[in-house]
Amino acid sequence: MGSLRLPRCEITFNIGLSEDDAYRGSQLAFCGMFYAEDHRKHSFTYQHRRGWCVVHCGKHRHGALDIDSGERASLIIWTKSRSFRRTQARRSGGGPCARPKKVR
Repeated sequence: MGSLRLPRCEITFNIGLSEDDAYRGSQLAFCGMFYAEDHRKHSFTYQHRRGWCVVHCGKHRHGALDIDSGERASLIIWTKSRSFRRTQARRSGGGPCARPKKVR
């Protein structure tokens, strides 16, 4: 596995602040989890909505797609757990986010 960098947070909250018609594009594309064989394989794309919050594990590989027009604002909250960071589970890629589930 080499020297794969550990995620900087355990859980991320991404809250949409912009009106839905204020921009086009800029969705969040999610892939697999860090440490997994499919960590670069696209799994789904999330379209931001004002007032909605997407919550995901810090180990869930993701990125914002290009914005086509307008401006998008989000409130991002990253959480950290000092006690979890000291565990072997975190260093080995396990822990509370080891098996992600898509919520509908």
